[in-house]
Amino acid sequence: MTIPTSQPLSTPDPERCLAATAFLDHDARPVRDAALAWSRGARTDAERGRALFLGVRDSIRYDPYRIALDAGHYRASLIVAQDRGFCVAKAIALAAVSRAVGIPAALGFADVRNHLATDKLLATMRTDVFAFHGYAALYLHGRWVKASPTFNKELCAVFGVPPLGFDGIHDALLHCFDGDGRRHMEYIADHGLHEDLPFEAMVDGWRLAYPHLFESKGGSARGADAMKVVVLANGALGSTVAARGACDGAQRIIAADGGAHHAARLDLALDLLIGDLDSVTDEEARAFASRGVPIERHPVHKDETDLELALRRAVDMGAREIVVLGALGARWDQTLANLLLPADHVFEGISVRYVDGLQSVDFVHAGTALELDARPCETVSLIPLTEEVTGITTTGLAWELSNATLRLGTPRGVSNRVVSVPSTVRVGAGVLAVVILREASASSR
Repeated sequence: MTIPTSQPLSTPDPERCLAATAFLDHDARPVRDAALAWSRGARTDAERGRALFLGVRDSIRYDPYRIALDAGHYRASLIVAQDRGFCVAKAIALAAVSRAVGIPAALGFADVRNHLATDKLLATMRTDVFAFHGYAALYLHGRWVKASPTFNKELCAVFGVPPLGFDGIHDALLHCFDGDGRRHMEYIADHGLHEDLPFEAMVDGWRLAYPHLFESKGGSARGADAMKVVVLANGALGSTVAARGACDGAQRIIAADGGAHHAARLDLALDLLIGDLDSVTDEEARAFASRGVPIERHPVHKDETDLELALRRAVDMGAREIVVLGALGARWDQTLANLLLPADHVFEGISVRYVDGLQSVDFVHAGTALELDARPCETVSLIPLTEEVTGITTTGLAWELSNATLRLGTPRGVSNRVVSVPSTVRVGAGVLAVVILREASASSR
């Protein structure tokens, strides 16, 4: 297949397409390990290219909603360690693992029209044209051979499209038609091959194609500085009114296993269902899949809890604000574990809030401040989540703290009270949980 182009495009130097870069970091262990695992048993470069194509195609499932505007999310070492990604991420993965086994590889970009896009995806993109669709090109048999590992075989089965194969000789670009002869993918413009990810040009192209995704207060791009993700956990939901209010302005909704049941109660469309799914029946899972909800199933016997998986996926999506519903419940072990999760360093710089009816918990990391979402007379408790939290300074509370220290295991910060707004809490070092009890739920000490 030839992609239409209106101008001559340069051809990369194969020798330069073996180097490790900030994006194609094939010298990183996750990339090397994946390359060796996926190409094991292959004897020629063509066989290795085919094996790596299949490894990326089916091991990293396609997720069109996992698009971030932070360049750090496009490192191959991060992508191969996950099991979901969209076309650009999967192209980066294929190029990096190819370079890792000595095959020169480049990144290609084209604008495509997806004639079979789901209603949900069309509503998000507001067009059937996908700008800067990514694919890889491998230098085999003395020439560049294009390969698009975008759609995993399970997704192809859902849409009635045969999974795309790659023989290392012929170009393998997305199908023009599905199994019923309906138009599927139409390549409408070529942006050429590149030695490395042209990150700024790609984002500029998205900005022109999807201006609504970059609209937010202050002009920040939604999905980057302003991305809000709601995570539905499997605990008690509390007030439906409070839960719906907490979801306002969310760009992504993730359900952690049985949290999917809350989506129906709140009339929310899921962007991802993740977990071991021991609280979701097979019939329910099939129903979500039929509605186009990506499902990420993990083993029952695993190290991470379902909520931890969901929170980390929210970070992967580029969330700057995460609101969690249903994280607090009758099981004390789960509740305590859930409260400790946001103390992890991966949540530094991200606003994380748990909402449970008339109570909420915010998590303040070192060097940051929180303006409390509380009114005068409402109760505020400060609970250290690390061995000690130092440099705590508050404003607007009845008992003010100035450069104070709270230590784990001592309840010195419990049951303070808001006396004026705005009220704030600043932390110098450590991680602090800030619990707010609305008037209707506050009780005496």
